[in-house]
Amino acid sequence: MMIQNDSCFWDGLKSPKGYIEVLVSFFVGSVSWFGVFQSHFSSALYIETHLSACSFALKALIQTLSTACPDLLAGDGQWLHLFQPICSGSPGAADALLLTAARDGQLAAAAAVWAAAFQKPCLARVLLRLSGEVRLSPSLRRFVRVLYEQSPNEDDFFEDLLDGRLPRVIFHLAQGVNVEATGPAIHRNDVGCCKWTPLAAAADIAARRTQGLVISNVLLAARADVNRPCPGPCGWTPLMRAALSGAPAESTLKLLVQAGADVRMRHEKLDGAFACFLSKVPICSNPCPSFHFLSV
Repeated sequence: MMIQNDSCFWDGLKSPKGYIEVLVSFFVGSVSWFGVFQSHFSSALYIETHLSACSFALKALIQTLSTACPDLLAGDGQWLHLFQPICSGSPGAADALLLTAARDGQLAAAAAVWAAAFQKPCLARVLLRLSGEVRLSPSLRRFVRVLYEQSPNEDDFFEDLLDGRLPRVIFHLAQGVNVEATGPAIHRNDVGCCKWTPLAAAADIAARRTQGLVISNVLLAARADVNRPCPGPCGWTPLMRAALSGAPAESTLKLLVQAGADVRMRHEKLDGAFACFLSKVPICSNPCPSFHFLSV
């Protein structure tokens, strides 16, 4: 509460009743400000934890792309760790990447694709200019071309995602596909069934597709909402889809919890049965905030 008149304030102290009223006003104001401070502190803490958790293991990514699409690595790919501070908003982080890219046109072009996939269009444009007139490999040239076309195809995106095609998922994200796009029905023959979200689809395939975990990491780095339920009557979340796979999806379960997945959310139809099952998964009760984005 803000006091408008100093004389009224001092006059209020002359009587016990007025004194109490002034104390109450200060207390209420203090509680109000404390609430605002607590709210902002909690939000900042969540964002920091979320950014550090929405990360993927650099070694796993490099190992996957070294055979599937080495041109996206432009060398050893170690420069990809620079996207950690960029995505978390660290000042000067983009400058470090630009200095690295300025010495290698191939690297600049590859970095532009990653910047676009991670929702950093301004950085992607600068990196494209740095790539200059360098002669790109056919596959990298195809990736760079989509940055100019920006004609996303969500149907193809979900088809490639559900098949675990990591390079194609990066291709679609760089092309401008919405990381929160609504996909096909989870059970195609059920007209009233929930529809996939990208992260739920990635979590679902993690147990049977080797690239499921890495794709989940990439989507989280691109700011996918870890708690967004699939559109439909059941409210499937990425965590629920991963939990259904059991032990084979353990790493994905751990990743989602570290990224802030709410273990209290329930399936509309399974209700307490799912919550009971999820509570038996030990990794879900021990989130680790030290999981780092693009950790080496």
